[in-house]
Amino acid sequence: MMDRSTELVKGFRQSTPYVNAHRDKTMVIYLSGEAVSHSNFPNIVSDIALLHSLGVKLVLVYGARPQIDQRLQLQNLETNYHKQVRVTDSNTLPQVMQAAGQLQLAITAHLSMSLNNTPMAGTDLNIVSGNFVIAQPLGVEDGIDYQHSGRVRRIDVQGINRSLEQGSIVLIGPVAGSVTGECFNLVSEELATKIAIKLQAAKLIGFTPEQGYVSPEGGVVPELMPQQVANILKEELAFGCSKRFLQAALHACRRGVQRSHLISYAEDGALIQELFSRDGIGTQVVTESAEQIRQATIDDIGGILDLISHLRATVFWYAAQESN
Repeated sequence: MMDRSTELVKGFRQSTPYVNAHRDKTMVIYLSGEAVSHSNFPNIVSDIALLHSLGVKLVLVYGARPQIDQRLQLQNLETNYHKQVRVTDSNTLPQVMQAAGQLQLAITAHLSMSLNNTPMAGTDLNIVSGNFVIAQPLGVEDGIDYQHSGRVRRIDVQGINRSLEQGSIVLIGPVAGSVTGECFNLVSEELATKIAIKLQAAKLIGFTPEQGYVSPEGGVVPELMPQQVANILKEELAFGCSKRFLQAALHACRRGVQRSHLISYAEDGALIQELFSRDGIGTQVVTESAEQIRQATIDDIGGILDLISHLRATVFWYAAQESN
């Protein structure tokens, strides 16, 4: 009789505790413009749809930085930055709005077709976008007028939660209106962070080019505490997308979001590996380490007995090998 591989069975068993832990939890996923334009994006969308099918409440916040740059280049328009924030003038704003609008349609279309040709084909996947965010102008700083660049003024927490409770995925872009009817270009990482904080989300997840934070020595750091992140940023040891998301993760952790995750948008299945395995695949910024010593409680007895049984089985196996 042929031996059958048990890899799938083992993987399913190991992931089951995480399925139960994540069910009904709210997670905010930040999709940078680079992530949306990458060839692996259809796989990311499929994994997002899988999370939704497992009962995770999802808010997707997307950026459009490279798409905006591309449109500005086509129009021969220059853009300026101040403190990592684009100065959005009256010529730039229409390009920002068009880029953000096209991305919203593209992401919605990807999500709508993500369940086709899968066992979940035919399952309803409702995507909701709306005026969940009210913006206000950044104003003038250091003599620089940000014009149509803005910040978050208010978030409709009740509206977002209502949509999540109805089983929808909420999709939010980097352009928002103000109380006066003007449109403002928001920093998408900051937007995702503030939404995660206001919703008291269980996790803030960001896709970056690298598989998490890569140390100067060249290895991915699996876990960082807020003070470690602050030191990395102070010593300028992070760059680009990773730097911006580490700044967001640090702020989120300090405001009550227990875990923020940095994973690669180029790695197929990174989202699933990060959330449904013990060691993950990227970097998580945590308020307290997942590996810590504490006093055992009565609820730990089952797990302790399981560990002891495995240990005894291992000891007996080695004893049998030595006797042979």
